[in-house]
Order: sequence, then C-alpha cells, then structure tokens
Amino acid sequence: MTMGIYTGAIALESLFQVSQVFHVDKATALWIMVWGVGGLGAIYAIFGGIKAIAVADTINGVGLIVGGLMVTIFALLYVGDGNAWKGLIDVYQTHPDKFNSIGSEDSLVPFSTLFTGLIVSNMFFWCTNQSIVQKSLSAKNLAEGQKGVMLCALFKLIIPSIIILPGVIAFHIFSGQIDNPDNAYPALVQLVLPNVLVGFFAAVVVGAVFSTFSGGLNSSVTLFTVNIYKPRINPNATEAQAVAVGKYLGIGLSLATMIIAPLVANAPDGLFYLIQQLQGIFNAPILSVVLVGLMTKRVPPIAAKLGLLFGMSAYIIGNFILDINLHFFHLVGILFVLNILFMLTIGYFFPAESYQEVYTGQVDITPWSVVKPMGWLITLAVLSMYIFLAHNVPAYVMALYYVFVAGILGYVFYRMGKEIVNRHGIRKIS
Repeated sequence: MTMGIYTGAIALESLFQVSQVFHVDKATALWIMVWGVGGLGAIYAIFGGIKAIAVADTINGVGLIVGGLMVTIFALLYVGDGNAWKGLIDVYQTHPDKFNSIGSEDSLVPFSTLFTGLIVSNMFFWCTNQSIVQKSLSAKNLAEGQKGVMLCALFKLIIPSIIILPGVIAFHIFSGQIDNPDNAYPALVQLVLPNVLVGFFAAVVVGAVFSTFSGGLNSSVTLFTVNIYKPRINPNATEAQAVAVGKYLGIGLSLATMIIAPLVANAPDGLFYLIQQLQGIFNAPILSVVLVGLMTKRVPPIAAKLGLLFGMSAYIIGNFILDINLHFFHLVGILFVLNILFMLTIGYFFPAESYQEVYTGQVDITPWSVVKPMGWLITLAVLSMYIFLAHNVPAYVMALYYVFVAGILGYVFYRMGKEIVNRHGIRKIS
C-alpha cells in the first residue's frame, strides 16, 4: 500500500508540478500528494467494500491498458518524428543491450535469479497474495475463476509494451538528466502526451493507486477480522461489531501507510528494487508454507508457524544484518528450499493427525474445459518473448524450441478439437 501511494504521488507531482503550484519544495509536495491520495483512497476502501473495489478495478484496468499503450505509441512517435516504427528502430539500434531479455552480468536483477528467488517472488504474489487471491476466490465457480486468472495472464503479456518499452524510451530521451529512476515514466508522459490526454492519464493513475491501496487495505482488514478478531479476540462478536473493528483498523493502517510512504523516496536503487527486497522477508516463507500444506498431510500446524519464523528471521539476518555477498533473490530461492526441508523434517519426526478433506458442495468446482491448453499457450508466448529477444541464442536451443512449439500447438489443437466433439456430439470419422 505504501508503494502504491508513493508511486501515485510522484506521478502527480511530475505531471502537474504540484510543488510549483503551491510554491513548496518537492519533498513537501510529495507529502501533500501522499496524504491527499491516501486520504481519499482510505475513505473509498473503508466505506466502499470489496464490491466497489472490484468494479473500480475493472474500469481502472481498462484505463491503464489504454493509457499505457497510448504513452508507448506517442513516445515512439516523438522519437521517430511522427513515425512510430522509425522511432522503435532508432531506440533499438541505439540501445540494443536494453532489449536483450537475458540482460548482462552486472544487471541489477541478473537473469539467473529467474530460476531462484524471482520465480518464488512471482508465485508468492500471483498465487498467495491476499489482495490477488481474494478476487479469484470471489468467482461464482471454479471455471469462472480460472477464466479470470488466464485473462490476467494474457494481460501480463503486454506489460513489456506498456512498462518496459517506455522505460527504454525514457532512457533514450532523458539519459543522464534524471537522478531518480522513479521519475522517468511521469517525465515521459508529461513530454509526449497532449495536454488533454495527460489529464486522462492522471485520472487513470489516481484510479490505479486507489485500486492498489484500497484492495490492500480491504484484504488486510479481512485477514484480521476473519482470522484473528472473531476466532481469537471476540468469538461472540456480531457482524456489525466485526465491521466496526475493521473500519477502525483500516483507519489506523491508512495513517501508518501515509506516514511511511514519503520515506520510500530515499530508496537508492529505485522503487521496484525496494519492493522486491522488502517482500523477500515474507514471500518465500508464506509460499513454502502454502506449498507444503497443499502437497502433504503429514506436516503439523506447528511446522508452518516455525517455518514462517525461521524463513523471515533467516532472510532478515542474511540480507540486512550480515549483508551476505549474494543477490537477495538468490537468497530468497535458497531459503525457500531450506524452509520446505525444515517443515518436512518436523513432519517426519512429529507427523500431524490425519484428517479428511470434505467437499461442501457450496461452489461448483468443475474446471474450465480449456484451462490447460490456455495455460500452455500463455507459457509458449512467454518463452517466445525471452527467446526472440535474447542475444546470441545457440542454434540447438532454437531447434529444441521449435520442437517444443510444435508439440504444444499439437496438444492444444487436440484438446480443443476433443472439446468441440464432446460438446456438439460430432461422431468420429474412422
């Protein structure tokens, strides 16, 4: 929530020069924007509830995609003097290394981390983060939830076009002119978009901040009231009492968030790096607990509690106290594996009492018929991005890739054809 408010504040300051309007320094303007945006977002979340958040997320999502693509197109037009294709070629030829999906050895986030902590961080966020999972679990049945997840994954495929490419263009235009990388994107928007579209984009940014902040706030309050307040503190609490406690907690979290948010500006390596580094404290422990809980019934609850404490403590000590000479993503990956082994060891010596899962029938859990083919197609698209943007790919890797593509496409067409036959009753022709 802190990062979301901070991002919105620096965007509004860059787009509308708030510091000049109010005749204050940039630090003061940042505080004004944080408390303005955060205050409105808190009111929105505390009194609007999850339904208001879901509706607004849909609207803001469309606005972000449209606005993000507009920024990319207008930026390419700016570089290419009215020709977007020429602009793309100019940027690519000037900075070919920035388009290399493998990166370099001195990259802030090395490519090797994709196979250690980076995949752990992403699995944690998309598969266990309450603000994401809560929306998936609100689907009316399993099939609809899977459709939503796959649609989200498809939208993620255009992220390079609306986030990474504008970043490279901003580097091309402002190289050496911007001290804080967090200011690059707002500066690009201010430069390339017509004034009327700057207003539209600012509205989208504020809406996105509201969505991030209010979604996180609602999820935090839900976790506390459902899992702590009602079962542990006040088991006899009425629904009205639980809602009231949630609102007070929401106000407290909002105030704490708005106090902390401006301090993010002191991050030396930029906002994204700070977010990932801080999330390392809890993402591997939480994901490891969820995976062990899904994969085995032998591990007792105490192992999960000790696993959380062990994982968080080990990361804090290793990354912030001992300052181990190892990229924090690699540390996350190592601790993720150690945490799983730690819990499995406890389960081996102190096995849990057996229990039986019961399907309550409250929700239809029939899966979407083409969820697996869709998953494979999206995986294929992701691999294609990495391979075709990588520099100096060996010929045998390309050959293996084409064999993989052929196999995936054959599987997808087979599954979809089988689904058509089953659905419409078409007889097989021998």
